[in-house]
Amino acid sequence: MSIEHDTDFSKASFKDFEAISNLNAFERAGVFRNFTYYMEEHGQMNYRFVTTGGCGPEIWVQSPFNEKPLRCVSQVINYYLNFTKHPKVKAAAIAGIEKYGTGAGESPLIGRAPRVSCHAVRETIEFFTARQVHLPFTPPVIFQTALHCWRYSNRKIVR
Repeated sequence: MSIEHDTDFSKASFKDFEAISNLNAFERAGVFRNFTYYMEEHGQMNYRFVTTGGCGPEIWVQSPFNEKPLRCVSQVINYYLNFTKHPKVKAAAIAGIEKYGTGAGESPLIGRAPRVSCHAVRETIEFFTARQVHLPFTPPVIFQTALHCWRYSNRKIVR
């Protein structure tokens, strides 16, 4: 099924697919899928890979660099602290989407990501230190970001 749209794939970026006015969410996703195929055909898919497995600690990654999908540790899940169902987290997510929109806000390939990431980690640190709660385990990727933020903002981190 062909979907009518005016998006020029040769000049498009990911942001161009957030709100194509005459399409619903499923149609926009279809156009975005076609865009990713276009990018792959033109050798421009340098950091987006096909994944399966949903939101879990492990995912299957298919890329131009391997013949078969590989089972990998996912470092982009949003469930590592078991907070995704907490009402305050849901409210904060809604507020964030209303303020910033949707998209890949944590990608280091997108400008301002370190600043956004540091802000998120500072908020997390403040949440725990204000309640004198200590995390039993801080994933290394989170600790490295927190350490960078601590150096940046001169805050004390409890590990």
